[in-house]
Amino acid sequence: MLTSKLEDLIWKGKAFPKTFCVGGTQKHVLNIQPDRFIIITDILYFPFFAYELREGSSKVTWEQIDQWIRFNYISTQLTILGEKNFNRFQFRNNIYFNAITPENNTFLAIPGSATHLDTYLIHTTGVSFSFSLGNILSPTDGNTLAESVAFNSPADYGKDGDTDIIPTTQINLIQSDNDFFNYVSRPVVNGENATNELAYPVDGGTNIPSYFRQYGNQHPILQVSYIEILGQPDNIGL
Repeated sequence: MLTSKLEDLIWKGKAFPKTFCVGGTQKHVLNIQPDRFIIITDILYFPFFAYELREGSSKVTWEQIDQWIRFNYISTQLTILGEKNFNRFQFRNNIYFNAITPENNTFLAIPGSATHLDTYLIHTTGVSFSFSLGNILSPTDGNTLAESVAFNSPADYGKDGDTDIIPTTQINLIQSDNDFFNYVSRPVVNGENATNELAYPVDGGTNIPSYFRQYGNQHPILQVSYIEILGQPDNIGL
C-alpha cells in the first residue's frame, strides 16, 4: 500500500521502490543495510501443488488426489518476521483437477489464481519469509466465556450466562511433532504453546519437503514489493 508520504519520499530521492522474489525454499531472508529501513507495501502469493507430481502436466488419479487431500497440504502458512514485526498469513493453495479421461478418473493438477495483499510492514533489520504447510485440526467445542464478546442467538452464538448458547470451536489441537493450541477467548495455560489466531507450528510435520520441488514448480512463490527508505523510522518525520 503506497501512501502519499512514501510517494513524496520517492520523488525527493529519499526512498526507493523495490521488489524481492521469495520461493524455492522453506525460508528466505531479505537483508537491510544499517543506514535504512523498509516498508513492505504488498505481497503477491502464487499457489502451488504440494505433492510429488508436476503441476499442469502430470496425470493424477482419484487415489492420488485423496492422498494429497488427506495429507492436508491444501493450505500454506507464511510467516514474515523481524525485530519490528511478526506476522502470519494463511493461504489456500486452490489447486484444481481437470479431467483428461473421466472414464479412467485421470486428471491434471492446475494451480489457482495468485492472491494479492496490501500491507504496511516496517522492518529495520533482516526480514525472514518462512513457508510451512497446514496440518490436521482436531476441534473441541465449548461455550464462549462470559467475559468475552458475544451476542445471544440469533445474532451470534451466545456466551456463558445467556439463555441460548451454541457451542463453538474453542481449541484446535494441531497434531504434529509439537502440539500447538489455538485458543479463542480463553487464557493461555502455562507451559503450553498457544496462540489466539489460527496458526500452525513450524516443525517436521508442517515442513515442505525438498522432494516437492523436484520439478521446479512445486513450491510457493511470493512476490514482495517494498520501499527502501534512507534513515530510520524515528528520524525522517514519518
